[in-house]
Amino acid sequence: MSGGILVRSGRSTKAKWVGATVALALAAMVGGCVQRAHKSSGHRRRQLTPADWKVIRQNLLKKAPEHLTYSVNAHLGDKAIFLGADVKGPVAPGKPFHVISYWKALKPMPGWRMFSHLNGPGGSSSFVNVDHAAIGGRYYVDLWKPGQIIRDDQAITLPANWAYKTVELYVGIWKPSKGRLKVTSGASDGHDRVLVAKIPIGQAVSGTARSESKPPRRYVVRKATGPIVLDGKAREADWQKAPFTELFVNSMNGSAMPLKTRAKMLWDDKNLYVFFDCEDPDVWAAIKKHDGALWTQEMVELMIDADGNGATYIELQANAAGAIFDSYLPRYRQNQNDWESGMKVAVSVQGTLNKKGDKDKGWTVELALPLTSVVGRSKAKVAIPPKSGTTWRANMFRMDVPKGRARMAMAWSPPLKGDFHVLNRFGALVFADANGKTGPVLPRATPASSTKSSKSAQSTGPAHPARVAVPRGAKKIGGAHARHSKTMRPAQPRAR
Repeated sequence: MSGGILVRSGRSTKAKWVGATVALALAAMVGGCVQRAHKSSGHRRRQLTPADWKVIRQNLLKKAPEHLTYSVNAHLGDKAIFLGADVKGPVAPGKPFHVISYWKALKPMPGWRMFSHLNGPGGSSSFVNVDHAAIGGRYYVDLWKPGQIIRDDQAITLPANWAYKTVELYVGIWKPSKGRLKVTSGASDGHDRVLVAKIPIGQAVSGTARSESKPPRRYVVRKATGPIVLDGKAREADWQKAPFTELFVNSMNGSAMPLKTRAKMLWDDKNLYVFFDCEDPDVWAAIKKHDGALWTQEMVELMIDADGNGATYIELQANAAGAIFDSYLPRYRQNQNDWESGMKVAVSVQGTLNKKGDKDKGWTVELALPLTSVVGRSKAKVAIPPKSGTTWRANMFRMDVPKGRARMAMAWSPPLKGDFHVLNRFGALVFADANGKTGPVLPRATPASSTKSSKSAQSTGPAHPARVAVPRGAKKIGGAHARHSKTMRPAQPRAR
């Protein structure tokens, strides 16, 4: 696209030229590739040789890397997912750097094309168009096959006069006759451009160094030898033998937190048991409604991706009042909140609940989750009960809201960003016998050929969840009871 439109009208010529330039630049930023439809619609595609196809096949993967510098998981309609990217730098004006992107095709996309844009801060300044076809200009979007994961290594040179401390990278898919494919989940600019990353200028961002600097954690889950009574206190002999996890850390950067949080787990042939131990000088919980917005206050949370496919997972929360939230997600942040897990919880408060004037010690939560609920509504093939050595992906979190201070987000395996739903940062749960012996660690279950779900799908959980003893007086919620209406939460990074 050329510069401005020169209008000769005496002393106003320069001002009008600048105004037209700004208007066209804004059109480029908002309209993206649409403004190039005339020129691009007749572009010539290279004739692919056997050597080209060899390179293409080398970049078609069975699964994306588990640790990406920038994990995104943005859905573009029902046609594609932008999984994320690695950046190999350093990123500096006038010098090339590499962006290795990972796409997953869901449906055929005849006539559609990729686009890539660079912007200054806020996505509205210094627009640079770096459009290309995937895999070195070889693999056009309309050649992508459903289920394929495409690795695309693009060399980009930042303009030599780049004046900002960061550069924002946006990608998407567009068609000359229709415009951009709608971004239905994940970070975007509101104009159907996926925000891949805000990259610092002059700092090395080498491959996966950022996410691997704090590798995901691992916990060995011992098998219980006797019944577990839910009382929020974990006093059984099996609980005493089970080790605690490491202390939860800052979810954004992995640093230590002022309040101690830890957890431990057990399993038997019916349930997965989790015990959270939360230090807290002021224990409170205002929400008592089932499936209320617990994440806006103080709560603990468990997410499980049992088959390790990085797509389908379940989300479970509980607060100090014994209220729970449970949801099934067929893909990133696409909550199906009408799903029931059958989970039961019991809470014990070391102090007084909802009394602001005193000083408490903390609260503990003990939960029992039916093993048959771990896959939610998906058809994933997960062995129930698990065999010794079986590995599931999972993560645990805690939100605390101290009086007069900002909320604190804590994680067992820190996602390293303002979003708990970063599946490639989930830790590993390895199932063992009662003595903690796992035998050979088994690979994660291979996902079923289809994990598509809808809100009308039937739960694969038990019609009658396994009975767990709950002593009289303990706070308990779960099982078959009247449901409250659940609402979809916006897919935005926030407290959870």
